[in-house]
Amino acid sequence: MRKRDLHILTAGIYTYSADERFRVLHPENSNDWTLHIKFATLRDSGLYECQVNSDPKISRPVILNVIEGQLDDPAPYETPAADIRFPDYKFEYPDEEMLNPRRKHKKNKGRGRGRK
Repeated sequence: MRKRDLHILTAGIYTYSADERFRVLHPENSNDWTLHIKFATLRDSGLYECQVNSDPKISRPVILNVIEGQLDDPAPYETPAADIRFPDYKFEYPDEEMLNPRRKHKKNKGRGRGRK
């Protein structure tokens, strides 16, 4: 799911987006599921969520940062790639602070912008 518009992109092996750049990769006999975005643009950056339909629901938020003009080898840009199979993407697994920036803002109200 793309969180900015709550658009369900894939479910199982099926793609539910009219945007043909999106597809799901799931090797046979594997527990690995990968959302593949062909020709990613800066607009594709943002929060995505992988969900498992269970009780309770299992979900994994991921922040995708698309870096403009990045080459296949991210080393010259000192940009770590968390998965060498996808050198054009930088994967981040957000913490609570990244998912709820408003909560942090309210907590630090009146303290300035510096971190402790």
